[in-house]
Amino acid sequence: MANYETVIYEKVEDKIFRLTLNRPEKLNALSQKLLKELDSVMDEYESNADASVLIIRGAGRAFSAGYDLQGTQHPGSTFTVTNDRLGLHKTIERWQRLWAINKPTIAQVHGYCLAGGTEFIGHCDVVFASEDAQFGHPAGRSLGILPTMSMWPVLMGPRKTKEYFFTGDYMSAKEALEWHLINRVFPKDKLEEETMNYARRVAMVPAELLM
Repeated sequence: MANYETVIYEKVEDKIFRLTLNRPEKLNALSQKLLKELDSVMDEYESNADASVLIIRGAGRAFSAGYDLQGTQHPGSTFTVTNDRLGLHKTIERWQRLWAINKPTIAQVHGYCLAGGTEFIGHCDVVFASEDAQFGHPAGRSLGILPTMSMWPVLMGPRKTKEYFFTGDYMSAKEALEWHLINRVFPKDKLEEETMNYARRVAMVPAELLM
């Protein structure tokens, strides 16, 4: 496996791999470098015949506070509508790629999961969260709606999606569970254990059948 700077990709147990977003000092904000390394991890995971399930989590106090808005433009580049549109298309393609990976992905969420973080987990197959998890898109008050809308219209339905996008309000783990954004909620000290227990059950199924 490759060495990464902003993520940790590792084998945890037989057939179970884990990706840790590793910018805890920035609440795992999704920088351009992290997103590029995510692309590489997806390539590794999908092509690895020994991998059946991928757990995705964040280091430190949060899963992810969203996109890192510092340094989003390449050095020397100038903002144009065309460049912005191309960047949005790239973002959509990345999350659609995650959604289409032919083996299961499980998001393990604690703390903040905001803006780009909600796009991230919205395209995973299964999402487990701790009781302290908070979801939302507060930046929508000033920056507009996320390009994929975090899959909320599909997962929660249009009415609840509008309710939260119109205000940028946070959603508790309990509310996210009620509105089908996530699968299960656990006490914070049980989240990793319960996620691993579920991943082990998934790993018992042949990868070809999971696909």
